[in-house]
Amino acid sequence: MEAKVELMINIRNQGLDGKRKRKNKNKIGNQEGEQMNDYLKLLEMLKSSQRLVSVFSDIEEPSTCSVGYIHQFDECWMAMAHITPEGFEDGYIFRKIENIFRIDFDGVYEKKVEYLQNQNLKKHEQLNLCSEKGIFVAAMNEAMRTKKMMAINVLGGDDVIGSVYSISESFVTMQKFTDFGDEDGLTVIPLEVITKFNYDNLDLRSINCLNKYKKDSSNNGTLKAKN
Repeated sequence: MEAKVELMINIRNQGLDGKRKRKNKNKIGNQEGEQMNDYLKLLEMLKSSQRLVSVFSDIEEPSTCSVGYIHQFDECWMAMAHITPEGFEDGYIFRKIENIFRIDFDGVYEKKVEYLQNQNLKKHEQLNLCSEKGIFVAAMNEAMRTKKMMAINVLGGDDVIGSVYSISESFVTMQKFTDFGDEDGLTVIPLEVITKFNYDNLDLRSINCLNKYKKDSSNNGTLKAKN
């Protein structure tokens, strides 16, 4: 009888412990959900007010930031119209929401970059990121359509530079390019390992120009040889 009572008590305690764990888990989930909602509200405020912001997203280099205007965002990714420290338009950058640990705005640095930017006439080209599948897929499809270059970061390592060849639900295939504009074969990257990427910035445009120059030079050489 005593053994039976002890067993019943243990079962009851295990049930209570399970309920407590589920309750604590639900509480943590609710807190995370509320934090995400507050975060998205902040991004919407910064976007609608066209505030120049400094975004910190590299925990390995916590003092390094990217400056620009929030262009679009969803629950996974944020797209920002990037501005160089000298105030020049520099394409678009994409950062995972979960990696952003700090956002500065209305500070001395942001005001300095904004002043320099206002002295430059060139503005960002509009980037269409409307898609039911989210910002990430929309950006990849737009890059594939325009043939503009991207720099994709994989697991915090070196960037893979190239143009999007194709994209599926699991992978993106890219035509790689060297820093000198030479084609460097294809690479297939699982979407889940992409931590951030840049689209059509000044460095990428330079590589694209070098590639076009080499193609034009090669074609002109072929034409001259035929003549």
